[in-house]
Parts: sequence; C-alpha cells; structure tokens
Amino acid sequence: MQTIRKIFGNKTSGEKNEIPQSIKNNTQNNIKNSLGKIKNKLIHGEEGMGVVEVILIIVVLIGIASVFKTEINGVVKTIFITIKSQVGSF
Repeated sequence: MQTIRKIFGNKTSGEKNEIPQSIKNNTQNNIKNSLGKIKNKLIHGEEGMGVVEVILIIVVLIGIASVFKTEINGVVKTIFITIKSQVGSF
C-alpha cells in the first residue's frame, strides 16, 4: 500500500488520480518494444521456410516421377488389369 502511495501520492477519494509521466513513458516503451519484436518475427521469421520446403519436395517428386515414368505406368496398368479381372469374375 505504501508503494501505491509513493507512486500516486496521498489522494482523497474525491480527487482524480493521475498516472505519473514516468509510468506512462515506461508503458509506452514496453508497447513499442513488443510491437517491434512482433514486426521482426513477421518479417524475419522462419514461418515461410515451410512453403519453400513443400515446393522443393514437390519438385523432387515430379523429377522422380518423370525419371521412372514407364515403370510407374507399367505398375499402374498391371494393378488395373488385376482389378478388372477380379471384378469381372464376380
């Protein structure tokens, strides 16, 4: 309670309590620092790295698919022929 009186002074209940300028400045500086940190995280953050990684994985998968295109087509045709023959036997 004494700390509060040191900050705000001994005011009666009818008087308006003003916040000292030092506390206002400190609060404003804390807000500015917090906003600066948020801005830096948005600009320099690593959240964008996930998009780059996904794009690289897609490029690698497309490359592998183009290299093994004939083998993949053969496997898919074999699977569909097997499915067709098994469905036709019902």
